[in-house]
Amino acid sequence: MWERVRERGIMNNKKTYATFLLGKTYIGHLFSRLAVWKRGQGYSAFKEKYRADNFFELTLEERSSFPDFQKCINCGVCVPSCLFSVDISKNDLPDPEYYACSLSRPLPDLWTASDSIYKCTCCAACESVCPQGVPISEIVQFVKRKISLIAPELVPFKEGMANIRDGYNMFGERPAPFVYTQRPKPAYLLYMGCLYSTKEREAGQRIVSLLDKAKLDFTILEEEACCGRPMDIDDNCSDGDLKKIAEMNIKTVIAPCAQCYSHLKDKVNNTHKILHITEFLADTKFRLKTESKVSYYDPCILHIKHGIYDAPRKLLKASGGNFIDINYNKNLLCCGAGSGVGILYPEIAGAVAKERLKPFKEAGTEILLTECSYCLQNLRRGVSVKDKMKVYSLSEYLYMSEI
Repeated sequence: MWERVRERGIMNNKKTYATFLLGKTYIGHLFSRLAVWKRGQGYSAFKEKYRADNFFELTLEERSSFPDFQKCINCGVCVPSCLFSVDISKNDLPDPEYYACSLSRPLPDLWTASDSIYKCTCCAACESVCPQGVPISEIVQFVKRKISLIAPELVPFKEGMANIRDGYNMFGERPAPFVYTQRPKPAYLLYMGCLYSTKEREAGQRIVSLLDKAKLDFTILEEEACCGRPMDIDDNCSDGDLKKIAEMNIKTVIAPCAQCYSHLKDKVNNTHKILHITEFLADTKFRLKTESKVSYYDPCILHIKHGIYDAPRKLLKASGGNFIDINYNKNLLCCGAGSGVGILYPEIAGAVAKERLKPFKEAGTEILLTECSYCLQNLRRGVSVKDKMKVYSLSEYLYMSEI
């Protein structure tokens, strides 16, 4: 009996001591909550402690996206649709299944993808065949943002990104204004974009001259910044031009650049009518005058993301002549230059372009037209000196056939 009394006393002592510790902790916590100078230190200490593990926060929007990010069932249907899986070795770039299945889950390890993530063109071809609807291009952009947050030293093309943040085009150039007739009350804004204003300047001026010759009441911003969409490494698209557009008494914007069109469509579509130039030209009386065998290369961001497929064909078919439609079944892959790949990795992009051009060459195409400044630049990379085929912007070639 005395043994039971002794055990009960020990248990009571432990219970009393545990209650004392609980009370002490509670009172200490209560006073720490009242101590204004200590508020918020817990979270800061946590972040500091786990900095070495690449801890980072998720926004509410990112948290809401994760259920879609993690829908991948590892079926592999997306793999054949990826241009890099088709044309480039897996050692150079993992397939979209890797992005969808791996990068959306082990969060602290996202930055380890820095060697390959910037080679994805975000063409969304993989998404168009995914049975689960996994937004793979969104996962890629998410990874890029987190790399920029965790390890900004790993982000490529720092000079170009700095130019964009400072309100310039990505090349930091100040191109001369395009030559056209100034109208007192323009009804349209022609938004040209970085490449048409700089590297593909001749094509850009011909596009401007085409609309000027048609006496269209349009204007162009005196100095455009980069919309940021082609690189979009850390979701830092420039909004400087959006503010200028909002201040103008113009409700219709025409964009020859597919990347700029997509950016404007996403950002200002509720307040302005955004037209890709092929949509605009399809409803005009312009007709292509040529005896050459002509084909059209669909920019992936237009026909996959925005469904612009019929407009250029409407114009080309109305022109008569020899139009050879290679992409009649809508399965043409990206040219290889999207999402900044053509700028960061021109050799890889050019190699992909050579593969994309093969069916056009086999069909006897003499003039290949497109309407994306990035496709234009990259497809020209894929054409050798020996090739008879020439690559032009559709609007540019319309102007050339008119003069």
